[in-house]
Amino acid sequence: MARLGDQTDGILRELLDVLRREARDSTDSGRVVQDLQIHQIELELQNRELREAQQALEESRDRYADLYDFAPVAYATVNRLGEIIQMNLTAAQLLGVERARGEGGFLGTRLSPGDGRAVLNSLERVLSTGEDESIEVSLGRAPANRRDLRLTIRRDNPRLTGAPPLSCRVILSDITDQLRSERALRDANRHKDEFLAMLGHELRNPLSPICHVAAVLALAPTPVQVAWAAELLGRQVKHLVRLVDDLLDVAQINRGTFALHRHCFDLREAVERAMEQALPLFEAHRQHLNSALPPVPVPVDGDPERLTQVIVNLLGNAAKFSAPNGTVFLSLDTANGAARLQVRDHGSGIDASLLPQVFAAFLQGEQSLDRPRGGLGLGLALVKGLVELHGGQVQAISPGLGAGSTFTVQLPLAQTVAAIPAPGPDRRIKPHVILVVDDDRDVATACATLLRRLDQQVETVHDGLAALEVVERLKPDLVLLDIGLPGMNGYEVARRLRTTETGRAARLVALTGYGQDEDRQRALAAGCDAFVCKPMDLTTLIGVLER
Repeated sequence: MARLGDQTDGILRELLDVLRREARDSTDSGRVVQDLQIHQIELELQNRELREAQQALEESRDRYADLYDFAPVAYATVNRLGEIIQMNLTAAQLLGVERARGEGGFLGTRLSPGDGRAVLNSLERVLSTGEDESIEVSLGRAPANRRDLRLTIRRDNPRLTGAPPLSCRVILSDITDQLRSERALRDANRHKDEFLAMLGHELRNPLSPICHVAAVLALAPTPVQVAWAAELLGRQVKHLVRLVDDLLDVAQINRGTFALHRHCFDLREAVERAMEQALPLFEAHRQHLNSALPPVPVPVDGDPERLTQVIVNLLGNAAKFSAPNGTVFLSLDTANGAARLQVRDHGSGIDASLLPQVFAAFLQGEQSLDRPRGGLGLGLALVKGLVELHGGQVQAISPGLGAGSTFTVQLPLAQTVAAIPAPGPDRRIKPHVILVVDDDRDVATACATLLRRLDQQVETVHDGLAALEVVERLKPDLVLLDIGLPGMNGYEVARRLRTTETGRAARLVALTGYGQDEDRQRALAAGCDAFVCKPMDLTTLIGVLER
């Protein structure tokens, strides 16, 4: 079409040139006729240009309308009364209304109560001052469907008439997810601060008696005081170890590096061990623990130690939130191919607002300043993490505050329970020649003292180079090797020892505060035979000596 129009224009212009030449040579009457013909052709050319300009304008308007309607940003034009003069499809979808029905209506009717007045005030200010303004409002009348919006308002200035502005252009932005993320970050920061405060409180509690015992032992204590100090130190150190272990367990579960030692066993055994461990707590609270276990094995494929920990945490949680002389009920049964364990109490219950987050780490209900229940809020987080690592589920139910709670754990059943070998007869600890390598002199001296009480021959060194020299002289059959040594670290010491005949003959045990699974793998790759996390208690130490 365009080429045909161009050809027509060319013919008309050639004809116009011919008529103009002939008009110069014509008579007056002929010149008038020819002038009329010339004007007619000129008008035809002008009309054609006007039609082309109009067509281009319409096409441009259509493109603008498409851009306006389908833009990813919601636009609306609103007058000073808050009535929507015009809006694009994105704005109509955001407001949840058909565009034809929404235009002409009051914007405030789509917003939460009270926000309509805020919009009118903002429109009035923008129309008066000409300065852009942003306000945040809520979309939707029902709280369950409410969305958060930011309205950016700009005055719409008439360019042709010069009349005073009567409307504003409004950009509507859905900021619900942004505000939700900001609230989550604030909550996480608040939980972090609360956790640090709890951690400081929980660490100071055992450290205080430890400091007092150290002062007593420095003042020529009596044998009775020494025995008391040993019992107190052991109890407080166990508490500290439990805190640190819980923190490391949660970190490993969250990072996906937690390792389970699974095999098929009878879940009733884990329940019985857990009740035995929890019994002192119930006795201290003058509470009762009732249990109902099935008469037949409940086979599961899992880590017995960790599932025992799950049950102990649930029992401890029930005891913590139950009144003195209260009763906690524990039951175990099977249904639909799963083992089902329930711990039920009639204690303080769980507030409905807290119930959805009851398994979150560091989350605790309100406590008084003296924190009588203590803890870091990790117990139930560990329960959830460990149960899910076993392919199971855990659920908490509570009718509300003061109405008790029920925790239900479900684990997949296994086919059979593997036979467990009977324990062998007691054995005496055979003597060893041991080298303890640790840059912390207190740690090395304390470990050596304990080993000598077990009739072991021990020497201590405090860096890697000294360890390499002493090994050649001492020829130990066991080396307890700290990983975090200054200069040459424990991994390098282990590698160098394995290049010598004396080093290859010794058993290397990595004794370290680094407890991640990758630390264990690095130690074994460097040549260590075993990996033990600090602090190493007497039972673990004897186990190392007996291997």
